[in-house]
Amino acid sequence: MKMEVELRAVHEMRAELAQVRMDIQNLGAMRQELMGQVQGLTQDLAQSAEDLHKVSALQAETQEIKHETQHLRSGIELEKKGYAQSYEQGQDMQIFLFISVASEVEKLRAEVGNA
Repeated sequence: MKMEVELRAVHEMRAELAQVRMDIQNLGAMRQELMGQVQGLTQDLAQSAEDLHKVSALQAETQEIKHETQHLRSGIELEKKGYAQSYEQGQDMQIFLFISVASEVEKLRAEVGNA
């Protein structure tokens, strides 16, 4: 009877050993799957870091373009003001010239009338 108990215990241990071996295989397969996922996530992370670097560079370039655009707009406004002032000065000079010519014409008519 003692032998039967030992025999049953051995069978139970073999069954438990088989279960442990199966669990080890399952855990190994799960480990491989998780390692694949980790590798994929590592690649995704590297790509995201690269994309983030590109975004930062684009943001800097955008800021530079905005600054340059503002500078150019300021230049255009100065040119407009300068043109407007030049135009007004030209108008004033034309009026002055017209008045001077008209005055000179009147003088010449007076001289011709007196002669």
